[in-house]
Amino acid sequence: MAKKANQKEQPKMQVIEKYSNMNITITIYPNRVEVVDRRGCYSFLSPKRTLIPFHNISSVEVPNILHGLTTGLIITTNDGEKHKYPCDLIWGKRLRDAINQNI
Repeated sequence: MAKKANQKEQPKMQVIEKYSNMNITITIYPNRVEVVDRRGCYSFLSPKRTLIPFHNISSVEVPNILHGLTTGLIITTNDGEKHKYPCDLIWGKRLRDAINQNI
């Protein structure tokens, strides 16, 4: 389908870093972190989308062990809520560094 001439194309946000596996997708933009979580019984039908603006992030951690088996990324917001996402150690460090650069 062709776009109409009077419709302006909206500029896309530049993706700084993106991690994706079967259960979770973490995308870092210049002003926010976007997480699409497909973990759970029927979550693949309606995945949970979480947006965390950088001004709400107080700390980012990459623990050595999360849930006993894998490492992950823990984002703590200003209200004290901790968002825990599983990912491997190398990607956890890359995502942490990308977030810390833009805070």
